[in-house]
Amino acid sequence: MNSRFIFVFILFSFSAKSQDFIILKKRNTTLQTFFTGSNINFQLNNREWIQGYIKRISHDSLVIQPIEIRYLPTIWGTRIPDTLFLSLLKIPAADINAMPRKNESFEYIKNGTLFRDAGFGYLLLNIINALINNESVFGGNNITKQSIAISGFVLGKVLQKTYSSTLHIGKKYHLQYINLTDFSKTSAHK
Repeated sequence: MNSRFIFVFILFSFSAKSQDFIILKKRNTTLQTFFTGSNINFQLNNREWIQGYIKRISHDSLVIQPIEIRYLPTIWGTRIPDTLFLSLLKIPAADINAMPRKNESFEYIKNGTLFRDAGFGYLLLNIINALINNESVFGGNNITKQSIAISGFVLGKVLQKTYSSTLHIGKKYHLQYINLTDFSKTSAHK
């Protein structure tokens, strides 16, 4: 029984076709790997976003099957997704400008949402409490509390402006093509 399993495993491992792939790297760290058939989403140099499946990978280009997901209404008042497949596109790798950033932990802190919302909420709460208690909105102890709230809001806005939801391909992030189909040829040239 075990010898049959080993024979079948060896047979499939020799018959498996190796395929080229692309790696998205941050300096020397691998962030994401894309194979033929993988779903990919990227921005071109002209700021157009393309989402689709990779049909073929070569050293200087990708062949993409673009998809568009539309939500159509049903007779019950709900919506269902409908996927539209478009014609193949050959995209030069040099035309890829950016990739979307994956959801990160504590993203609401990094992009300033928490500080902006907390600062605005605290300012609004302070003003409402001052009006309910018939106190001066800008007098006494309220000025320091409002300045803290405004500082939090401004910090959130600064973080929002400096945070990028995309990874721009360039010095820090780059795409690396890995050639496995001609591995014996490339290793002989080194």
